[in-house]
Amino acid sequence: MRICSKLDLLAACLWAGAAVAAVAVSDSLLIRTALGAPMVFLVSGHTVLRAIGVRTGSALQHFAYAVGASLAAGIAGGFALNAAGSLTPLGWALWFWGVTAAAALVAACRRDTPDLPA
Repeated sequence: MRICSKLDLLAACLWAGAAVAAVAVSDSLLIRTALGAPMVFLVSGHTVLRAIGVRTGSALQHFAYAVGASLAAGIAGGFALNAAGSLTPLGWALWFWGVTAAAALVAACRRDTPDLPA
């Protein structure tokens, strides 16, 4: 059974926006960690997988691929932010927001975006 919906992409964009807002207006380590850790380790990778059309057989396989894609996005972000001189919490939040929003937009526009594994 597969889940045919793109609401997860909207949720990912909202989560990324909330993370940027939290970093921009709050110094609370708890809030930043609660919103930032899922962005760094899962959400951005999930949207990237949906954008490039990776089909996974199970939820566990999708989770593992999403973690890997998120870490790859973070590594690329480290190089890009270092080159731009923006290795700050806000720079990282904006990077992951940009990756998530761009990937979600691509995935939402694709007609052949794979369904989510149940």
